[in-house]
Amino acid sequence: MRRVKSIFSVVVIIVLAFITFALLYIKGVEAKNFAQWANERNDILSSKLAASKENDYEEKELGFYEKLAEGEDVNILIVGDTIGTGYGSTDSSRTFSGRLKSYLSDEYESLVTVTNVSMKDNTSYAGYVRTMSIRGNLDYDLAIICFGEKDNADDFSLYYESVIRAIIRKSPNCSMISMLQSTQMNYNEKTQIIEDLSLYYDIPVADTISIFNESEEMYLSLTDSGVFPNDSGYKMYFEKLRNIIDINVEEQTPIPSYKEDPVNKDVLNFTKFKYFSRTEFERLDNLTYIIKTDSLTGIMGIDYGYQLGDNIVRIYADEQLITTMEFSTDSGFTQRHILVASDNCEVQNEIKVVFETKQQADVFNGIAFSSAY
Repeated sequence: MRRVKSIFSVVVIIVLAFITFALLYIKGVEAKNFAQWANERNDILSSKLAASKENDYEEKELGFYEKLAEGEDVNILIVGDTIGTGYGSTDSSRTFSGRLKSYLSDEYESLVTVTNVSMKDNTSYAGYVRTMSIRGNLDYDLAIICFGEKDNADDFSLYYESVIRAIIRKSPNCSMISMLQSTQMNYNEKTQIIEDLSLYYDIPVADTISIFNESEEMYLSLTDSGVFPNDSGYKMYFEKLRNIIDINVEEQTPIPSYKEDPVNKDVLNFTKFKYFSRTEFERLDNLTYIIKTDSLTGIMGIDYGYQLGDNIVRIYADEQLITTMEFSTDSGFTQRHILVASDNCEVQNEIKVVFETKQQADVFNGIAFSSAY
């Protein structure tokens, strides 16, 4: 009997051990499968989260001021006249653009690239042509506009707005700053035009008229021969720009949203743009250039250099005289100008440009043409 009980006990123990082993094995498999499932699920969720973050980053485009706050690279465009070139300073590092580049690089640890298309003694129409003629796919983050000195009040609003809209077409996310130039000395019709257009497009204005007039230094001490800023004057320009930029960086001002409708309806005639470079023309002789074109209707401009004395150029469309342009200068060096030749020109298949002298013809650069859509 004891032997039977002993055998029975052994059998019970073996069965219990088997059941226990089986249960532990099943639990182990389940735990292993659960761990594997959990790891796989975690990998899937992690991938989705990473993709989501990446998409959020790609969708979020930063404006000029946000880029500075993040220490990212920025591209700045200067579009202006004599002051835009920095004329009157002793070297490029002392112009407002040179000082600004140095400051932004140091203060925000950003790589700052400056493109300056300003032209001495030119009007805002030249700024429009120069902006529209920029080649390459470089997007600008900030554009500084400084015109008014050589512009006529009658057409200033139209041409200044054409510059603003040219910048928007080239770089839709570009912030802008407009300048009231110290050379105006007092507020006038042209400064009011700048303020009105800047208000409409929500562009901050750097008023250097007030800082020159309110400065403790004499006006002459801030200028080169009483007109254009010297090193001290350009420092004040820079400080005004710096203040505007620093405030907007602090406020994390985003990409601007510009109005689509223009102030001047005629500015729509500056939408389409074509520039015919001198290299595209055939030079028939020392005085004459000719080019074959498709049918064109719109505003024609000429890009050439003034020579000492009288400058005369005649422009023909399909052998019909469009305009005769005459200018005189006592400057001893060639000075590039871009001017409106005709605000209502029709060309079927040929443009001809005839200069008075070979020297004048030698500094011809090209013809610009703009029109509506």
